[in-house]
Amino acid sequence: MFRAASKALLEVVGLAGPYRDGKVDQIRVTVGEFKRHRERLDVNAMKRASLLANTRELRRLSQFDRSARARALLFAAGRVVLPVDDDVSRVVMRLMGLPNERHRAGAKRLLAAGLPKNLNVYREATLYLRHHAQHSCLVVAPHCTVCPLRPECRAADSIQRRHSPA
Repeated sequence: MFRAASKALLEVVGLAGPYRDGKVDQIRVTVGEFKRHRERLDVNAMKRASLLANTRELRRLSQFDRSARARALLFAAGRVVLPVDDDVSRVVMRLMGLPNERHRAGAKRLLAAGLPKNLNVYREATLYLRHHAQHSCLVVAPHCTVCPLRPECRAADSIQRRHSPA
């Protein structure tokens, strides 16, 4: 990571949206933390250890919240866990037409009930829902008119009425 050309990193990170310099800095800081604590986060050791031990080790890295630790377990350690943050929760609750968009536990239960417990399915769902939340299903002024999930979304009509000009 640290040997990668800055120009190449900026190009790749630029594909993910604006603020690429800040994102590259965040990536470097995070990779530096992983490098400094690599004995705690050795992927092979994480695979052999229990889920509780993995979570305990990740908790020592204080800059990660619960959903970031769950994403690390899902993507790096191959654990079948559902990382639900506020963004994913918002999308799930809107799709189901439920009012409390920040209810992570409810969103996690709904996702777990609707998805087969499979590592690849959880990874794809997590990536898709987080991307959708950050680019389409925004907190304010969501893009319901162009949303690919609109036919299944129970909240789309009421959201569009709320955010459309009178």
